[in-house]
Amino acid sequence: MFKFWHDPAKYAAGHRREDMAAIWVTDFYGLQRIDARKALYVTGSDVLGPMGHEFVPLVNREDAGEFLKDHKGRRILGFDQVVRGMPEQLDDGRF
Repeated sequence: MFKFWHDPAKYAAGHRREDMAAIWVTDFYGLQRIDARKALYVTGSDVLGPMGHEFVPLVNREDAGEFLKDHKGRRILGFDQVVRGMPEQLDDGRF
């Protein structure tokens, strides 16, 4: 999702960020759909997704802190803190 967000034209010709009305992610604990821009993301945890290391989305700071502690996470980031290049670093196991 973040790779697409940072360079939509690379993945879908002619698409721009401004064209995206909403971005949704699934909260790790509650499994509910949440606004990606309001979610918090834990990196560096022992929880892997289908593509390897993930930005694990959580609905609030309390849940993010609990997840970080329980799953050996490294950082909690807000949506705007995930800058260009970070998804590729995560792919390489650099948190």
